[in-house]
Amino acid sequence: MQPWQRRRHPDDVPTPVAVALADFCRRARAAAPAARVRDALSLLDEGDDFRVKSLADREPETTPLGPFAVVDIVMGTEPHVASQREATGYYELARTLLAAPSAPAPRPAPAPSASAPRAPALLATTAEQKKTARATAKAARSLAEKIAPRKRPPVGPAEVVPPPAEKPSNYRKRDLPRGRGRFAVVAGTKLSITELGRASAHAELKELIEQCGTRLALKRRLTSAWAGPRGKVLSVEDVELVVARQKLDGLLTRLEREALLGALTEARGARTRASQSLGMSAAEFDRLAEQVGAQREAEEIRDRYAREALSSRHLSLRLDLIERTRYLADLGIARKFKEALERDLSAMIERSLDGASSTHALAAAVARREGLRADLVERAMDRLGLSARYRQRLA
Repeated sequence: MQPWQRRRHPDDVPTPVAVALADFCRRARAAAPAARVRDALSLLDEGDDFRVKSLADREPETTPLGPFAVVDIVMGTEPHVASQREATGYYELARTLLAAPSAPAPRPAPAPSASAPRAPALLATTAEQKKTARATAKAARSLAEKIAPRKRPPVGPAEVVPPPAEKPSNYRKRDLPRGRGRFAVVAGTKLSITELGRASAHAELKELIEQCGTRLALKRRLTSAWAGPRGKVLSVEDVELVVARQKLDGLLTRLEREALLGALTEARGARTRASQSLGMSAAEFDRLAEQVGAQREAEEIRDRYAREALSSRHLSLRLDLIERTRYLADLGIARKFKEALERDLSAMIERSLDGASSTHALAAAVARREGLRADLVERAMDRLGLSARYRQRLA
């Protein structure tokens, strides 16, 4: 076997060359770990890297070819010979010799004299080489045994310990200890609401009133940065006092009247829907309407939409409202609406009863006669119980 000696450190091998060699070995059906590739390339000089690259760029002539086989080919070995050596494990021994500490070189055999025969000298040299190879292999096995992981004797099957059951906590998340140090969340210092009562804050308070529109929205807006007298929680009364001190209560009342009546009109008289659009409850809506003197106008709006829902002229609208039970209950006309619609619809059905063979045909005849949608008429007949009544008569 030819001597295998490093000519550079494995870490000095260029990465592109190592990657190209690893890819070539993969195509040549041989394992090529990164450490083995760098060990093989450490046997070559830097001037041989271009030969490795040119060989790796071509397709393998034979398989298998590992990193040491490719280096052997670069050194002059034929590809088929290198493939045979790879298959017989020749390069594993070469890699072992490369990893083992260097052994003392054997003494050169004395030059044979003319009178002495040559055969014994050749035999002595061969025996000494075999002895050196055995010593090197023994040293490699000793090193492998030293670095091998220790095998521990198996013990009995591990006992599976169930995780402890979590006890229900008596504390809510907001009651947990607050963060300290750099994790602490420090709230900003709130100013006293009395500062808004000064003359210099008149323009600022006026702008806030125009943006919020109601005293409840203004109170929610000021709570984040302002506190009541003596650091107490800000209340609506504190806001009303500051607004009166700045003589902006007239502006606030006018804006609140417009907001209340506009929301109620947009909700078609439904107090619950109007109060939700303003961010308040129905009770707060009524209380605010009484404070700003808009209670009478609010009742007029509700009465107008209630009369519209009960009017016989808006029959198509009434048929559409039959499913909106919450809206009718908010207006306080649920029972009146049902009775009035049942009376008017029964009269229309009686006029179109002739020639109808089923309730579906009857609903279509009523819709065609009155200029309505047939699905609305049939749905109203089902909700009011008229379908069952007229089904018996048509049978």
